[in-house]
Amino acid sequence: MIRSSCFYLATIGGFGKLRIGGLIASLVALPILFMFKVVFFLFPHFFMLAAVVFIVCLILVLQGALCFHSDQQTSIIVLDKTLGTFLIFLGTPLTFKFILVGLLLFHGCIFFRPIFINRVGVIDFRYLPGVFSIIAGDVIYGLSINIFFKMVVWLVN
Repeated sequence: MIRSSCFYLATIGGFGKLRIGGLIASLVALPILFMFKVVFFLFPHFFMLAAVVFIVCLILVLQGALCFHSDQQTSIIVLDKTLGTFLIFLGTPLTFKFILVGLLLFHGCIFFRPIFINRVGVIDFRYLPGVFSIIAGDVIYGLSINIFFKMVVWLVN
């Protein structure tokens, strides 16, 4: 029951089966980020704790989904895109331009991931243990784009 619920959440209610499932999963992160922005203004001291708890919960749901799936079903798990998008915009301005550029960069990195892996010789994320095989690329791309956005904000100010 719990594992099937985790799988349902990890596929965003079955949207992972669609070709645009990853984009839908990224868009799911945006209302969550706006809620976190409200938490930041109301309780700035608890913001990072709430963010860490949210990230840990996402990882636990993904781990539960991995225990339930068969090998051909890992491609429909899209909650990792929500985690990556959450990491992109954590601590960055949530303006329309940042959201649009962030989503384009993130999904561009995901689209070109096979080229990076095959041509550059970077670690193949599929061979990492457990849930890390699913979230590694999205976490790396999310944090990289976040750092890029913070540099842009620093340069502009």
